[in-house]
Amino acid sequence: HPDHPAVFISWDDSQDLIAAMNDFEGLPLYRMPTEAEWEYACRARTTTSYSYGNNPELLGDYAWYRTNTWDSGKHFAQPVGVLLPNPWGLYDMHGNVWEWVHDWSGRYPEEPQIDPTGPETGRFRSTRSGIFMAGAMGQRSSFRYGGAQDFPDGGVGVRLLRQGR
Repeated sequence: HPDHPAVFISWDDSQDLIAAMNDFEGLPLYRMPTEAEWEYACRARTTTSYSYGNNPELLGDYAWYRTNTWDSGKHFAQPVGVLLPNPWGLYDMHGNVWEWVHDWSGRYPEEPQIDPTGPETGRFRSTRSGIFMAGAMGQRSSFRYGGAQDFPDGGVGVRLLRQGR
């Protein structure tokens, strides 16, 4: 459906899409965000649990999550861009579908980091955003999950970055 997020996309499929788009452009314009870049965009310079504040009772205004999907009999991803955006105008940064990011899933280093890129290797790739069937805690800006990079899932999509020419 054209107004819903594309799902059943593995991390590997995302890489194929990026390669095809960059080949078409003739330049390396598209890529996946790192976890740090994704979280920076989600937070939009906020330091609260969600980009709009700390109150999970307001989450339904910004995110498709268990309360306004699964518990209401909507057992699938919902249309994009319908709910309120974050302070930078980005829609669906909380909830709806997990979004693949470039990094391997792993522990964060103990010491403070500036724009970390995650471990060099791993078993799973990281996903961010939250998913329509999870509760409010799973939609927080800092919440992380992950999966096998070759596994397409009905609750996982991708949000690409376009770099300048």
